[in-house]
Amino acid sequence: MNMSRNITAAILMFLVFLMIPIYLDFIGVEPPKEHIEKDKSQQFSPIKNELQTISSDSPTPRQFDIKEKIINITTELFELQLSNRSGGSMLNYKLVGVDNEKLQYTGSYDELGEYYEDGPVLLHADLLNLGCSPCLSIDGGNAMMNEPFELITPLSGEKIVLLGDEELQLHYRFENELGDFIDRKIVLVGNSYNIDSNMHFNLSKTYPNKDIELLWGSGIMPAEKMVVDELSYSGAYISSQGDIEYISQTSTGEIKTNQYREGHTDWFAIRNKFFALSIFPDMPSHYSTLSSKNVMFGEREVTPIYQASLGYKMNQGLLNFTTYLGPLDVDWVNKFNPEVQLIMNFGWSIIQPFSKLVLWLLKIMREALGINYGVILILFALLMRIVTGPLTRKGYESSIKMKTVAPLQKEIQEKYKNDPQKLQQELGKLWKKHGFNPAMSCMAPLLQMPLLMAFFIVFRSTVEFRGQPFFGWITDLSQPDYIFSLPFSIPMYGSAVAILPILMGISMFLTMRVSMQSAEESQKYVMYFMNGFFILIFNTFPSGLTLYYTVYNFLSYQQQLSIKKNS
Repeated sequence: MNMSRNITAAILMFLVFLMIPIYLDFIGVEPPKEHIEKDKSQQFSPIKNELQTISSDSPTPRQFDIKEKIINITTELFELQLSNRSGGSMLNYKLVGVDNEKLQYTGSYDELGEYYEDGPVLLHADLLNLGCSPCLSIDGGNAMMNEPFELITPLSGEKIVLLGDEELQLHYRFENELGDFIDRKIVLVGNSYNIDSNMHFNLSKTYPNKDIELLWGSGIMPAEKMVVDELSYSGAYISSQGDIEYISQTSTGEIKTNQYREGHTDWFAIRNKFFALSIFPDMPSHYSTLSSKNVMFGEREVTPIYQASLGYKMNQGLLNFTTYLGPLDVDWVNKFNPEVQLIMNFGWSIIQPFSKLVLWLLKIMREALGINYGVILILFALLMRIVTGPLTRKGYESSIKMKTVAPLQKEIQEKYKNDPQKLQQELGKLWKKHGFNPAMSCMAPLLQMPLLMAFFIVFRSTVEFRGQPFFGWITDLSQPDYIFSLPFSIPMYGSAVAILPILMGISMFLTMRVSMQSAEESQKYVMYFMNGFFILIFNTFPSGLTLYYTVYNFLSYQQQLSIKKNS
């Protein structure tokens, strides 16, 4: 019998291992990819300007010999270098917002691909030197309107500071000898990530019978040191009446242009793990495109440069659009357009309401208490224990009664094994006599499952925890709390050692030891295996997520000891 149970336990452990990817997919989390395919033939240097070569060969007549002019704009939220190429193309865009007198977002790569822990996040740099962030293009990007435009707006200098509701309006104009023109007006506000644009154009003589495209050609910068983790979240998206299409590059090979013609496209977005670029026009486009190329960037072998466009079957007219370039924070995204929440990771549709509720509660607690997010997570774990405590108590009390009922139940099953109807009757009498409900032992974890999934998703991917310290060695709740590196890498575990996953494993072991006293040996083997497995996989997870589960498990252990003592 023991041999049979051990074999069964081994089979169950293997099946649990196989189910992990399915579980992650179910809750809406793409597991990080351990292996990145290398294809050196597809790589190119960020200095080489392949698309610009195509653009310079286009037949665009030039208006005047206007030189590139750059102005520097500083707001409460970002610093921006704006070129007159393509009528206001973004060159360098840094997040400089402050929270409690400190930079809200720190840690980023510079233009050369070196990562620095301090200083503002560099969210955009024109690595390809396209001058197309954004621009108008023709023929699938084969001809870009990225010439230097004339700046009509008179400025007192090349450095401008905007505070509060202060606005800056810029007017750029391009005109060629055929009479074709592009007028672009831009409005920036000191306390908003939104940048409004009005583009009036007529290119019918230069490009007769050609469609116009609003193109963003230079992607956004990576911002996380853990490359594989960030790549699992990054991508380029289009939305058509709420339906999302996207591409995601995780290898060194390029993704050729995908054109989407079914229905109109409402907007497009490009994201890394915690930040995004999105352009929302005032009218849907007739088609859209997504593509990506890889850049050798510092020591990173994979750095996708996503490109997205909105195509319109016209070469003259008026196009209004708003650009957002900032954090994937629900509050800021909603101020831009709530639809862009579709690219944020809230899990499967059934889990999304719970994920949004958890995030909302965390933000409310932080705003009300104004304390460290690590302390917020501890308080939140305590709050969840209070909420789920009655269910847990019922489940544990049911498992204690099971110890008394189990041998009697086994006798009845043996006695009436050939009479199913009588068997159910006698089991019902037995359960009623001892006040035992067999469904209660599994009811508690089932009811808590949506919340547990929501915690897993929110704590792993929310921008609120990025760069937020707790204490001591826990300096960033969005990253693992590594204390030292190993000279080798362990599959699933990685090449560094974190403390919180070990503490979480201890808390899980203590909880299991109390809750599974009446369980069969085969069940114990499976659960102890899962305990060790979670220590392995949580070693690469954000410390905020692990901190929450560790505190929650220790509180569960204390509750179970209390129930056991009083029962």
